[in-house]
Amino acid sequence: MFYSVLGGYVIYYFESSGEAVAIPAKKAELDSRIMEIVLRYKNGDSNLTLPEKTTALKKDYIAMLNTDGLFKWSTFYKTDEPNHWKWTFGSSFFYASNVYTTTGYGT
Repeated sequence: MFYSVLGGYVIYYFESSGEAVAIPAKKAELDSRIMEIVLRYKNGDSNLTLPEKTTALKKDYIAMLNTDGLFKWSTFYKTDEPNHWKWTFGSSFFYASNVYTTTGYGT
């Protein structure tokens, strides 16, 4: 129990200060990107067809996900190629092995 509390404190001590800097910076970057998108659609070319607008909005959304570091876990990433799916036989095997070794089955 003591090591858990100590470990929690050490991790909190080192990670919280970095997070306090990184999160506001990332939010400012996302806010800036949102403003770019809003201005482009507000002042943009109204002659775009619906499919063109859809494609442009999808690109903007993917750019936002990339800015926030979340594209790899998004549906768009997973549907780009079948090998981007999370559950393969290898990942399932690893997960099952991790469950029974972590919980101590077999001892």
